[in-house]
Amino acid sequence: MQEPLFDALEGLSTAVLVFDQSARLVWSNSAGLDLLQTPLEPLRGSEAESLLRERLGLDARILEQPPTETRAVDATLADGRSVSLRVRSRGLTDPSYRLLYLESVGGIEETSAPKPASTEHWQQEMIRAEEAVRESELRYRRLFDQSRDIVSISDHEGKLIDVNRAGLELLGYERKEQVLAMDIGRGVWGDPEARRNVFRQAKTRGYAEFETLFSTQDKGDRWVSGTMVEMRDDLDRPEGFLTIVRDVTDQRQVEDQLRQSQKMEAIGRLAGGIAHDFNNLLTAITGYCDLLLDEAPNEEMRSYVREIEAAGTRASALTAKLLTLSRREKVTPKTIDLNASVRDLQGLLRRLIGEDVELRVELEAEPSFVRVDPGQLDQTILNLAANARDAMPKGGKLTLRTETRWITGHDQEMTPPPRTAQLEPGPFACLTVSDTGIGMDARTLKHIYEPFFTTKEAGKGTGLGLATAYATIHRFGGSIEVSSSVGKGSTFNLLLPRVQRETDQEKGLTVRDAAELAQGSETILLVEDDETVRHLVRTQLQRQGYRVVTAEDGESALQKVEETEQGFEIDLVVSDVVMPGMSGPALAAELRRNQPDVPILFISGYTGSFMVQHGFCEDTDEVLQKPFTAKMLAERVRDLLDR
Repeated sequence: MQEPLFDALEGLSTAVLVFDQSARLVWSNSAGLDLLQTPLEPLRGSEAESLLRERLGLDARILEQPPTETRAVDATLADGRSVSLRVRSRGLTDPSYRLLYLESVGGIEETSAPKPASTEHWQQEMIRAEEAVRESELRYRRLFDQSRDIVSISDHEGKLIDVNRAGLELLGYERKEQVLAMDIGRGVWGDPEARRNVFRQAKTRGYAEFETLFSTQDKGDRWVSGTMVEMRDDLDRPEGFLTIVRDVTDQRQVEDQLRQSQKMEAIGRLAGGIAHDFNNLLTAITGYCDLLLDEAPNEEMRSYVREIEAAGTRASALTAKLLTLSRREKVTPKTIDLNASVRDLQGLLRRLIGEDVELRVELEAEPSFVRVDPGQLDQTILNLAANARDAMPKGGKLTLRTETRWITGHDQEMTPPPRTAQLEPGPFACLTVSDTGIGMDARTLKHIYEPFFTTKEAGKGTGLGLATAYATIHRFGGSIEVSSSVGKGSTFNLLLPRVQRETDQEKGLTVRDAAELAQGSETILLVEDDETVRHLVRTQLQRQGYRVVTAEDGESALQKVEETEQGFEIDLVVSDVVMPGMSGPALAAELRRNQPDVPILFISGYTGSFMVQHGFCEDTDEVLQKPFTAKMLAERVRDLLDR
């Protein structure tokens, strides 16, 4: 009960007694206490049956009469005097309480209190009482229904007896009766025992805080955070539970996003460190293979060396794919053959999907050139394959197929499947990724590209895979088609504009013979902290005729420059980026104080984002990524010297 209601009822000359759902007295106004001839406290908690019989000589069943019925009764007070009363009983919206109105109509024998009331006065009193009750209930209902948090009331056995509009909206129901008829433990909580544990805790200490997943009709599983409080009446007796719940799904998604970002940052650092060391090893392996090819005595020996070199090249590609899973570099679109890209991913895909999923790859015979960031395209394909694997927990078949699709104006209106973007008419390379998994219903399909939307259980999906695929394909002028139905698998068509094959100039090569470009006699300062790589690069450059001065770090490089200033000038600097002590970019800044026009070629096994942290400028600095071949090194060196 609320204090404003008590205050309103206190001002009535009609006696008003308030009973709880156990028919025990909770409160009475002053007129009621005058009629009962006793203070409130000794009577609080008295059962209606004994109270009404002993104090008024009335039958307690008058509490059960219909609210529209007014009954005239003769009552006998505790001191033996008689009084004629008009009696009316009324319940509240809150089923825990019931009001009993008692109005004297004939006076009390040999007493002046209270005075007889006319019918008109009784009606006015009833109107005032009804208005007070109605205002109290409206206030309660407004607070209850207008709360944006989910508010519910349960009886002491845990049965739901009321829920507000926010609760209906969250659970996806239109009528309160639908929710009240549910087994909340199973239908909403999903685990009846978990709900019972919360009730037990609330009974033990008066409240319980919890966080759990609620199942809804149209929003999937939603994370909620709530507090359950045991409600007690004015006599401190338990009468039910009030539960206030807030949907914290969006908040948890932001927290998950932060955790995912931190995890990807950690993975990126780890991958960058591994790639750096691994790329140094691969540089030595492939570099010395180049040298061996020139020295091999026969073709059989050269074929063995080529196999080693090919293995190193494949290992380099594997390292690059590892970095695409976590890197945060600027987009670097290149013209690639989609068929070749899919073909190169087959080994990684087989390891990703597992032995119980059959991989089928059907590629066009002719090359299909598209302009994309190769790493982002690889990541998109891997994301789709991972989703397909999860959709086939008992095994199945994953198919990747490429074909050329001509898009016309009429095609834009075709459905299904719908496209995520309108396409310019022309030829498109289409990569189809289809599985025989559990499929998706129409409701799920509406949300699949939303960041953090996932149908996987908690902890097994970030909801970023398809959102990333969507962003990648759209960035390069493409579109995605998807079709799926429950039990029949899913098919994704990635459409990318076809382009002409890249030219030699776009590749960064020249039409001149590589051997002609590679020769020189200039002085090159080589700064590299890895001894194996330093010796290899020095040998490669010396074989092309260059004079090479080596240093293992930035400080020793500056010292070497000072020592050689009297004899000759440095024509080119080839330097690692990340080194102990002074970094490559810091060394470059020092060298350019005295020789501002000296060209500098950075070599590094790290990715661009990591190099930037050490002063490297992606827009202006020249870099040759490890591992590289002798030919690649010779061409870049000659190009910088000839500018």
